[in-house]
Amino acid sequence: MNEIKDTKLLDTYIKRNHIHSFFSDFELCYPHMTLAEFLKNTFICCDSDYRGYFYFFVEGDYKVYGNLRNGKRILYRFCNSFSVLGETEFLLDETYHAEIHTVETTNRCVAVLLDYRDIMPVLLKDAKFLHFICRVLAEKLSYFGNMQMINTLSSAREKVAIYLVNSVDHSGIFCENHGIVAEQLDISYRHFHRILQQFAHNGWIARMKNGYRIIRPDMLRQIKSE
Repeated sequence: MNEIKDTKLLDTYIKRNHIHSFFSDFELCYPHMTLAEFLKNTFICCDSDYRGYFYFFVEGDYKVYGNLRNGKRILYRFCNSFSVLGETEFLLDETYHAEIHTVETTNRCVAVLLDYRDIMPVLLKDAKFLHFICRVLAEKLSYFGNMQMINTLSSAREKVAIYLVNSVDHSGIFCENHGIVAEQLDISYRHFHRILQQFAHNGWIARMKNGYRIIRPDMLRQIKSE
């Protein structure tokens, strides 16, 4: 994490993303805010230096993985700005996220960080801020509920298509571990590859050295359950 010591730029990001509107007493919070840069492939929330912060991502993309007991990781979500990290740790425990999740940047990210450790008692009584957190949690719950429904009710082709569209990085490349993805989607490894080959044959995706490039996300989104 590299701190960006530019007050004007910090103020610009705060105003542009309406961050000041999330608090009843923004003047109290402002001295505890900093602007930070995370380079590509930085692991966030896995190091003690990153804990105790609320992250408002204003630039860049990152991936959230689930950590399995066998050491493997499952991609939960691909996120971009404007997005938020740290609300669960704020409400429960600051080590919660680091133990079960991995957050990795896929390109350069910029975030407004709120160090809430000294003002946590005030924030826990701030109805406006808590309402904002509820909205963030509700949006994430809705997303994961929708993904669970898709996994339960959709065909294998539709599950793969939706996963591809939701998991590409900013350059349109899908580069996740195929075995883990197939396991997450509850389909066989061979079936997963057959579907990828079919999509490539249709011209919707193209094989690359480091994965697959999504050529026609519109066609992938149109796939319906069989």
